[in-house]
Amino acid sequence: MKCPHCNGNLPPTPTKWAFASPWQCSHCAGLYGTDKQGPYKINEDVRPLSPLLGYDVARRWCFYAGRQNFYAYALCSPLAIPFYVGSGVHERALAHVVETKRVRTRPEQRNAKHDEIEFLWAHNEDVWYHFLGLFRTRDEATVLENYYIELLGRRSEGGILTNVSGVQKVDCDF
Repeated sequence: MKCPHCNGNLPPTPTKWAFASPWQCSHCAGLYGTDKQGPYKINEDVRPLSPLLGYDVARRWCFYAGRQNFYAYALCSPLAIPFYVGSGVHERALAHVVETKRVRTRPEQRNAKHDEIEFLWAHNEDVWYHFLGLFRTRDEATVLENYYIELLGRRSEGGILTNVSGVQKVDCDF
């Protein structure tokens, strides 16, 4: 199989991923690759998240969740692979897109999450949203957020998420 961006050869897709869209290689800064040396390594046991919501439906979801309920969410590529996990209230999940537009002129404030969103836009793709859970307290949402960050790992530590270190930690019993 060939990468649609750089026409490079892609390694075979693991059987667990056979139903997913073709992978894009990390040699051309594609979305995700199976290259274990590349920046976007994905373990075979990681599965795409479902269901994915587009911006408009995610906005409606946030509206109905209300301002008092907290939630954990994932920002995903069109392949349903998360690249950022967070928690928040109201429209926090949607704020990353606005934030990325704002920091275009402020390179010192950019991070890997913004670069990933810009990359998607450059390839005529959108950010997709997956809501992991809805909670009454911030601590409950943060527990689930931390669980997924630990499970999937940060890119800076060999994982797939663009989350930076130093987020609020809450004890997790998962």
